Amino acid sequence: QMEIELDPGAVKEFVVMVGVGNEETAARVREKYGRAGVVAKELAAIRALWEERLSNFKVTTPDPDFNRMVNIWNAYQCFLTFSWSRAASYIYVGLRDGLGYRDTVQDIQGVMHLAADTTAERLSAMLAGQKRDGSAVRLIPFHFAPGGEIDAERYPPRSDDALWLFPTVIRYLKESGDMAFLDRRLPYADGGEATVYEHLKKALEFPLSHLGPHGLVLGLEADWNDCLVLADTGETVFVSFQLYQGLVIFASLAERKNHTSDLAWAQAEREKLSGNLQRHAWQKDRFVRAFLNIDGVVMGAPGAEEGAVWLNPQSWSVISGAATGEQATLAMDLAGKELATEYGLMLCHPAFRKFGLPVIRAIVFLPGMKENAGIFSHTQGWAILAETMLGRGDRAFAYYRNTSPARMNDRADIRAMEPYVHGQFTHGKDSPHHGRSEVHWLTGTASTVQVAAVEGILGVRPEFDGLVIDPCIPSAWDGFRMERVFRGKKLSIAVENRTHAEKGVDHLVVNGETIKGNFIPITQLNDQNEVQVVMG
Repeated sequence: QMEIELDPGAVKEFVVMVGVGNEETAARVREKYGRAGVVAKELAAIRALWEERLSNFKVTTPDPDFNRMVNIWNAYQCFLTFSWSRAASYIYVGLRDGLGYRDTVQDIQGVMHLAADTTAERLSAMLAGQKRDGSAVRLIPFHFAPGGEIDAERYPPRSDDALWLFPTVIRYLKESGDMAFLDRRLPYADGGEATVYEHLKKALEFPLSHLGPHGLVLGLEADWNDCLVLADTGETVFVSFQLYQGLVIFASLAERKNHTSDLAWAQAEREKLSGNLQRHAWQKDRFVRAFLNIDGVVMGAPGAEEGAVWLNPQSWSVISGAATGEQATLAMDLAGKELATEYGLMLCHPAFRKFGLPVIRAIVFLPGMKENAGIFSHTQGWAILAETMLGRGDRAFAYYRNTSPARMNDRADIRAMEPYVHGQFTHGKDSPHHGRSEVHWLTGTASTVQVAAVEGILGVRPEFDGLVIDPCIPSAWDGFRMERVFRGKKLSIAVENRTHAEKGVDHLVVNGETIKGNFIPITQLNDQNEVQVVMG
């Protein structure tokens, strides 16, 4: 409590400091910030820092909530998860004494369009956390650098960890143009070293050496979903789609490097995997979630009493490119019909009430919470991205709006979380608290939703030799504007949607020159560029 006396018209400035430390620390902080003007100067400096960090991408659309999230709050949250992974959390205190492998590799994607030059070091550290067999160390020390000390045998391997390298490495290469990164030599966590390219091949060889009777990837300790333990008998369709994507990406890299034998190998393995997915995983109108290979149990099979529909196999069948056009439409339609709520898409449904441990750990949660038919926020970005790949801008944006914190600004009594930050999950429709969100700030949702917004809805995607601009937007939008920095080139982009299309670019006008289609070669970009995008 403070008492302040002010004469008429007088102004007094005071500073309130809150922190943790001993008396010596407190005295030093009071001395530093107790001087006139210091706080104002420090605030100006931190504002300038964040304005600079967030300046490489700005958008102005007809939706001000979308603008604020993409330009400021979602971007800010991406930087926090990039820095802290899941460790600086009241929820996970004591459990995450480092950088979670799968979390951190995905988090890198969320800041790629804003600060690609800062991501190579973190990405190198994660690659150096890979073992010689291609699997990855689950938890990487905070200050780990390639060649540093790491306990490579602390945890048993999971099926998905190293496969997250593929979408992240390819985004780095395309954003930065740094193809020499593939030839950088980095150590393995358990000895030896190899190039980044060779690390990636090892990341494919590990799941290919752990296939089950259906020719799909064994789930092992976990397959992204820590509440689904398939061990060394059950097969995961979700990670099989990740493997398919990894083979596609690796083949593209092998082709660019003219490694013909690796190209042929990757293509052959992809075709075998595709055949297995088509023969076994597609059932009626969906891709199933997993084969337990015990008593014939198939997770996500049509007609199942519990867990009949799962979101990730449907969205990743599209993202990976493994689904046929008809399958992609049917799968995402089913997800919309069975899993969509006004607050986002549930991870699965119906909830688990009977079948549980040791396979379905999610049964320890009440129906509608977390992985037990909750709205697991991390997955929302994948669903949004999948819908944009199908060209369904109205549906993609509806899913974005449903899961957006800003949409809940006037419903704090329901959401019970800050209206500018993503949480880990929102209670599903089986919960009496449907719409309430939990576990704020440190969640992979920041990255997946930001990628879906920037690359999917706004359609700005780097390629090896240039930039694609292919928006997938609500048909009601007349257009929007963007400011984008790409490899040091500044682009001022105006999108026109006079035909009210959801997707499709007729032509571009780059610095006065018309280009048919949606691709701008890097060779046609100046330091400053005016770009007109005409949809239709």
